[in-house]
Formats: sequence, C-alpha cells, structure tokens
Amino acid sequence: MANKKLSFYYQNVRGLRTKVLCTFNNTLHCNYDILLFTETWLQSDILDTELCDDRYQIFRQDRDLGLTGKKTGGGVMLCINHKINATRCHDFLCNGIEVLHVRLSALSIAAVRDLHIILLYIPPDASSIPSQLDSIIESLTNIQNSCDNHDYIFLGDFNLPCLTWSDEGFSTINDYPQHMRIAATTFADSVGMLGFTQYNFIPNCNNRTLDLCFSTTPIIISQSDDPLLREDAYHPALILTATDLFLTPLREVHMPRPNFYRGNYKELNDYFSKIDWDEVLAADLLDDVIDAFYKEINVGVERFIPLNNKLKHRRYPVWYSRSLIKIIREKTKMHIKWKKYENPRDYQEFSILRARQHSIQKSCFNNYMTLTEKNIRNSPKTFWTYVKSKRGGSQYPKAFTVNDKTYEDGNGICTAFGEYFHSVFAGPSAHLSTSVGSTCTTSELVEGSSNVISTLTITEDSAGGQVDVIYTDFEKAFDRVDHVILLSKLQNLGIHGDLLRWMLDMLLLFDILRGKIDSGELLSCIEFCTQRSRTRHTHLFSVPSHRSNYGSNAVMTRLPRLYIDKFESLDIFHLSKLSFRKSLVEMLTDS
Repeated sequence: MANKKLSFYYQNVRGLRTKVLCTFNNTLHCNYDILLFTETWLQSDILDTELCDDRYQIFRQDRDLGLTGKKTGGGVMLCINHKINATRCHDFLCNGIEVLHVRLSALSIAAVRDLHIILLYIPPDASSIPSQLDSIIESLTNIQNSCDNHDYIFLGDFNLPCLTWSDEGFSTINDYPQHMRIAATTFADSVGMLGFTQYNFIPNCNNRTLDLCFSTTPIIISQSDDPLLREDAYHPALILTATDLFLTPLREVHMPRPNFYRGNYKELNDYFSKIDWDEVLAADLLDDVIDAFYKEINVGVERFIPLNNKLKHRRYPVWYSRSLIKIIREKTKMHIKWKKYENPRDYQEFSILRARQHSIQKSCFNNYMTLTEKNIRNSPKTFWTYVKSKRGGSQYPKAFTVNDKTYEDGNGICTAFGEYFHSVFAGPSAHLSTSVGSTCTTSELVEGSSNVISTLTITEDSAGGQVDVIYTDFEKAFDRVDHVILLSKLQNLGIHGDLLRWMLDMLLLFDILRGKIDSGELLSCIEFCTQRSRTRHTHLFSVPSHRSNYGSNAVMTRLPRLYIDKFESLDIFHLSKLSFRKSLVEMLTDS
C-alpha cells in the first residue's frame, strides 16, 4: 500500500458540549489523519470516547474554570490516528491560554525527524495578549533548544485581527491599539526568526485571519468544502496537507483462517473413522503421541474445512445502511474529481450527494437508536456493552517512556513496564502461627473431635495471620469471636436446635450489655431497674407487660424467660461496674 500524505483538519468549533453526538457521527466517515479543534468548551463530565471512535487517540486541554475565574469557553483538542505514535509533552508553559503539545514519532510519519504539533487558543483579551505572546515565544524557544533538529507545526486561534497575511508576509492595521500592534509585530518577527513560516492566508467574513498556522515543514492549506460541524463565519474550517510527511501504518500480515461454519463434517467424520488410531498413536513418548494426533487432525481440517481469505475492514458503523455507504463513496469520488478538474457541475453534484448523505445518515441513526431503545428490556446486555465502551478505549499505547527512555516495540514496552513496577511487588507479610496455646481446652467442647479441634489456636486480628480457624476458647476470646462465623462452625460441628438458639441468645445479650449493639427496643424488654414496690429487687431483668406483643419464640421473649432466674445472685447495687461486668461474663460463659 502506497503511503499517503499526512492530512489535517482544523476548525474553531465554538463549543462542543451541545454537539457531542454530531461530532461523533460526522467523524465516523472522515479520513483525516489528525483533527484539531479550538474553543471546545469541554470539561471532565464529557468522555473522550463520546467525541470520536476508536480510530483516534484523543488529547485534550480543557479550560481550568477555577483558575481563570470564567464560567465556560476555551479548550483545545487533538484527535490523532492510532496508527501514529503520539506522545503528549507538558513543557509548554503559558498562563491564561490553553495549549496542547504533542510529539509524533518520525518512524510513524515516514520522516527523518520527529514532528511537534502545538495547538493553542488565546482568549480575545487585549490587555493580556501582549504578555501571553511573550510567554509563547519563550516557551517555543525553550522547546526548540531542547529538541534540536525537529519539525514543528504551531497553529491555533491567535485572535490577532491587527495583522493581515499574504505570501509576501504580514502587515498591520492601524484601527487597533498601538500596544496590540507592537506586540503582534514583535511576535510575528520572533516566530519568523525561529524558522517558522505562516501558511494560512484564508480570510474570514471580515477579511481577517484569526487562525494562524506556523510550520517549519511545507504545508498546503485550503478551505474545507465539507466541514465536520457548522462553520463559524469568523473561523473557516481548514484542511492542511503536509507535503513532505506521510502516514506509514504497520503492514498487516494476513493469515487465512479455517471457516468452520462451512465445513463438510460428514466427510470429516468418515475420514477420522477410517484412521487406525492404535497404530497412529503407537509411540513410546507422550510428546510423540501428541504430535501424531495433531498431525492427523490438521490433515482432516485442511481437507474438509475451507479457508476464509477475506480481510476484515470495519470502516463504517453497524447502523450504516448499504445505500448510505454507497452515497459516501460516490461523494468522495466526486469531491476528488472536482478538486482535480474544478468543474462547477462536479461541485453541484458533490453538494447534492453531501446533503443526501447527511439526511440519510440522520435517518439511519434515529432508526438505530429507536430499535436499541425498544430492545433494552429484552436485551439489556447490548445497551450496557455500549455504555461500557464509552468509558474507555480499547487501544494500547504505541510507546512507553520511563527514565527518559522511550520504548516503541511490544517486547520493550512489556519489559520496561515490568521493571518499573517490580518494586511494588513484595512477598506476603501475613503468617500463621504453628504453636498451640497451653490454655486451649477446646478438645472438651465436642466429644470425639479432640484430634481436630485441639489443634485450633487463637490469633490476634492485627497480626495479619491467615484466617482458617474458629476461636472456641470462650474464656479467653469470648468478645473477639465473629459471631456469624462462630455459629456457622458450630452448625457444621453438629450443634443444632435449642442449644444453638441458646448460644445465639447469649451472644446477642452479651453484645447489648457491653454496648456493642445499641437496641433501645430490646433493652425496654430487659430492664436494668428495680420495681417501685421493692427497693431491693436484685433480679437482673424484669419483664414488662407489653412483652406479649411478641411471639413465644421471639428473641424479645426468650431472653427474659431464659435469664431471669440465672442472675438472681448478682447484686447490682453493691457491685462496682468492673466487678459487675466480670461476674456477668463469668455467668454467661459458665451457663
């Protein structure tokens, strides 16, 4: 495939926030290598994948509304074909303007030197433009000094209406303030001294040129006949062609694959049934047996499964109709013909096809969206697959830079990536103690299970040990046990019925008494109080009359019934708080 000249599309779009869908649909059928947009007005709430399909890698510099104190506006965006190795640079420093600096690898554009693309937008503020122009020249000089012998394309909306441009150079217009004219003249002279040439001479409706394109490599600029978005009268859409730069995509190695959908499986089964597998697989080594088996399988596939030699090129979305694709192709041919012969009749036919394309494309998209919305209920997976595809692209980076060294091949990228992140990988710090505590008496818990349970141990959670044990020494670890795990383990050990229910009640009561669970409703049924008729009621619990609202097996009923008689020996008036809690725990664990 012959290399094609590197093509650019530039437009000041005057905001993309309300044109997201239109931008995405219109870029689907464009063949430009690089798209450049100024005044995007974008913020982080709009994703990159909402603006272009996966053929482009997107670089954005949105306006910092907090830093500038403005509500909207500004912003620049670069969309670069994924076949080009592009890297963003952050060395262009200039306050008050939005700048993007992207470096293209010389290998991917068939050049001897790397190409730097600098896209910027200068707000139309006459008071700050002179200082901003000085900062631009300073940053541009520093970049050229650090990247010597490279090519540069420096373009954007400069908002310098005081300059008029022609093939012979520039001139000033006296209708503007003197300080503006001096700053603009100084800027143009400085850019020329750095080796740049201004190539855009296309005026706007006021016969001014606000969008300038400076370059160190030859460029041909023409006005677009088919703008991607509605064209602003003050900013004509431009097409740039770099005459000395070419797109050199990686050559795809086509390998025919078996088309199993069209295989003759009846003949294939007959072929396999006639093979004497005992003889074929009669080998001493396992590797030889496997090789012989796959040899026969491959022979059968080659004989009875046809090959698919078609190349898959997904140029158009799934919702494009055949008529729409045909119109797009005819429109492209007619545009080339008009550019070549400049026949007005060719342009008229091109205009008709262009209008027809926009109409049919809109109709196809609306039909597709209507069908998708109807199928959401029956097939929601398709809808969420589309949503997830908008969350991030599926393209891999073409280069990886670490320690000032850039890797552009797959093996180099993987190796550098692994070496860079090797330091964050460490062996597991968690450990499991093999010692068995001398106080562990769990072998008496379940008769006949001492060989298993006697090896269990208690470990602090903070130690980071492996958790594959159940703590059953209630005397030492009663308030450290995860109750859900404990009850599950007890069920597996054969504890069921009333005994397990009693254990659940006891654990719940203990958590309430020590303040781990705050249950005012339950405490109203299990009162820590004396009856008014008796000043020395030593029972720990009293049962209010409204307890009858609960069933006989409810926890509100079981707890008072089970424990009223168990704690008569506790004197809540004479025991201190510490002694009371200690005695309560002992009774719970001994019950």
